[in-house]
Amino acid sequence: MPLNIRKGAWDIPSPSEKDWSKLEKEDLFLQDPDQALDCLPQPFRMIVKIVNQIFDQSWESIQAREAHREAERLKKKIISFQPTHDIKFDERANCITSSGTGKHIFVGLSNGLVVFSMVTYTKICGWEAAEVEISVISACQIPNQSYLIGTVDNMGIARLFYFYADHISLIKAINELEDISKRTICMKLEISQGGDYAGVLLQGGGESWLEVYRLPKDSWLKELDHLARSQQRAPELQGDENSETVASVEIKVTSPTLIMKIKSPRPLTGSHFKTASEAVQKTDECNVIGSGHNHAISAHQWEQQEAIFYTVFKKYLDARSTEPTEEKKPSEAMFYFLMPGKTLQMGSDSKSLTGIPNAISVHWSDRYSLYQYLLVRPHKEKSDSEPKPDVVWPCAAPIVCSAASSCTSFLALGCEDGTIIVWEIKYSGSPLAVIALPEGCHMQDIYFLENSNINSNQMQFPSIPAKPKVQILAWCTNGSLYLIRAAWGKETNMILLRDR
Repeated sequence: MPLNIRKGAWDIPSPSEKDWSKLEKEDLFLQDPDQALDCLPQPFRMIVKIVNQIFDQSWESIQAREAHREAERLKKKIISFQPTHDIKFDERANCITSSGTGKHIFVGLSNGLVVFSMVTYTKICGWEAAEVEISVISACQIPNQSYLIGTVDNMGIARLFYFYADHISLIKAINELEDISKRTICMKLEISQGGDYAGVLLQGGGESWLEVYRLPKDSWLKELDHLARSQQRAPELQGDENSETVASVEIKVTSPTLIMKIKSPRPLTGSHFKTASEAVQKTDECNVIGSGHNHAISAHQWEQQEAIFYTVFKKYLDARSTEPTEEKKPSEAMFYFLMPGKTLQMGSDSKSLTGIPNAISVHWSDRYSLYQYLLVRPHKEKSDSEPKPDVVWPCAAPIVCSAASSCTSFLALGCEDGTIIVWEIKYSGSPLAVIALPEGCHMQDIYFLENSNINSNQMQFPSIPAKPKVQILAWCTNGSLYLIRAAWGKETNMILLRDR
């Protein structure tokens, strides 16, 4: 049998693996004999053909709908608003707030603050002080067309101002001291609705505490009115009467009254009580047992449980201890002034219909409990002593953030485990909804979206029931934003507005 033998050297072909990426998947599949499939018999070939045809038609329909939706979105014109007026400041503006009525705006500058009229867009008056840079400003309207203004400067000094009759007056510098080494830093300043109370969060010496003041706004109005009349009689003693900016002089008026000094909760330690009944008997009010300090766990049991925990999770704790630890900061507080309600009453029903806050709600960072204190304290209790909470609401995880509605009927707590609890605190004191965010989402902050149907009467008088329906914005640490709707007897609705 003749054989055709090729003359010359054999050419070794180059490896073809480097060209596999250029081949299509279908060609690559056909080159593998082990993956080759036999042709289906009838009628299965017809069924496969019909299924593929249906799939292709469905995909074309989906693409057509998406193209139509994108075209409709592009047709919508985004309304852009242009400024109607331009207000220029003499110094750099750091913060700004409105009066709530739309008549005035208050601007914090690098050398004081100024008040502008939103009707004429002109400067009304100002307060000027060298090296006082206002970084935080808030305003509260009170009767007789007056306003209380709270500011915090870059040195952490809190000040209260009174704006009345187109004139601004410095009432009180709360934590200003001549000795800088003993000076405390103001972290937050809040004025209640109506200007009856003010809360100041202070830090100093590695500790933090909350001071609550009662503001004599009626006395201030009479005293400032009397002072204005005396200035009109003797203008030569006050300098230029037409000057729009006043100096940083504190006016001698009635000082705010310190009614409470709330310190951050103490760490839990071993108890000296022998039995649980003894701990209950030593407690003045049974509702404050939830703070965790009145327990019957001895120091020996505490140390024993800690040793067991370290033994079980030793490898995880040792790995964590090698990581650089940040310096421990003092615990910070979030607080809200609450209007009278059924859950925390004070006095008779006639006294509770005045629209004046009667309680303050406080929670501290990295703590599990929410504390509520009545603003009218017993006469035997000293103002500088640490008050006991009247109500304690414990949570299953540390509270990270919180928010209160403007009518103070609802309070939302965001916990460390991604759970949001919405409490109805004015009528029932029960949770309106409990929402769990998706796994991996951690709370950053929460906000209430105000309901336009709630009027001022519903905000002041608890006899008029508010609608049990709330909307909350939840902002997570990964940048995602959720809209949450909750109502009585209805399923909670959560919508993703912005992805991570």
